[in-house]
Amino acid sequence: MEICITDLEEYNNGKLRCEWVDIENMDIDDLNDKILDFLGDHEEWFISDYEDFPDYLGEYTTVEEIMETAEYVREYGHEVVSAFLDMGRILDEIEDSYDGTWESEEDFTENLLDSCGMFSEIPEWAVYYFDLEAYTKDLFMTDYTSVRTSDYQYMVFRN
Repeated sequence: MEICITDLEEYNNGKLRCEWVDIENMDIDDLNDKILDFLGDHEEWFISDYEDFPDYLGEYTTVEEIMETAEYVREYGHEVVSAFLDMGRILDEIEDSYDGTWESEEDFTENLLDSCGMFSEIPEWAVYYFDLEAYTKDLFMTDYTSVRTSDYQYMVFRN
């Protein structure tokens, strides 16, 4: 989880002076110190690139916003956080929305139905007549959204 900090004054003068900063184990004070050390007597900086970090903050952001986003990435992972933000959602809502990563949407639906006890209320012989695929399609048209991961699984979010 890295960001590339670039000196704005140097950039405006036609020079590219930047430094990659690994923020994985940093806190706000550590990042502030790193930026101040890098800038020296200059004052302004911007983020020119990201690695394993959502790029929704743009170039001009605050150290607080960077570290808040980093906390979510530590907890949920870069791919989940990026997918959530790409849907236009607010990062503070991810805890209530993210329902895990699954092999398929049907696996998620089956687990959901098991956890709420639906299958336990139906006689065993009748379970085979339940159309899991159709119910899954209905769920994902209304209540849930899934996003494919890089390894072909499904991240599931409540709408």
